Amino acid sequence: MKKVLLRTSLFLLIGGLVFSCSNDKDDTAESNVTKKQVIANYADIVYANYKKAFDDAVVLEAAITTFTTTPTQANFDAAKLKWKESRESYGTTEAFRFANGPIDDENGPESLLNAWPLDENYIDYVDGASTSGIINNPVLFPVINKAFLEAQNENGGEKNISVGYHAIEFLLWGQDLTAPSENKAGLRPYTDYVVGGTAANALRRADYLKVCADLLTDHLDYLVN
Repeated sequence: MKKVLLRTSLFLLIGGLVFSCSNDKDDTAESNVTKKQVIANYADIVYANYKKAFDDAVVLEAAITTFTTTPTQANFDAAKLKWKESRESYGTTEAFRFANGPIDDENGPESLLNAWPLDENYIDYVDGASTSGIINNPVLFPVINKAFLEAQNENGGEKNISVGYHAIEFLLWGQDLTAPSENKAGLRPYTDYVVGGTAANALRRADYLKVCADLLTDHLDYLVN
């Protein structure tokens, strides 16, 4: 008897839900939305997200220019803060990957924006290798500019990342040698960018950082357009 009542109750519940959902569908404007409107709305959302990422990257580039022109602790901290803010904005755009959109098409700049993991000593010095990286090899890499750094991205291996958010992150924070329990990032000193400071090739490091920031806005501008 209990099983019969249970089955009857479930039938009535499911029937009521179906009836309710059917009524909701008929009573809303959603049933009149066209495929074209859905696509247009999606495109508007994508545009707004890429535009926000671009705008914040422009602010980041300005902060990096200020820091490299006047390398002080305050300007260094400001540049790192703007990196965090710009990275948050870019994070929302990752919802648009793998959808045949501009980030992933044949000209898509995804690998120039967000490639990971990054072999840090491909760019700059790391613990135990003070002369490693493009920055510290002016004989082999005499010129640091946008065309050169783009060409070096993933050159010789997927971890040979030369540009993008993670390259800038490394240039700002340095290698993370802190214990996991400390919950800290890398502790690169701002004096790495001061001539005669804590690391060789300060001016080349500054040039590298500025070029990366410039490329970041270039590639985001491509996505916005």
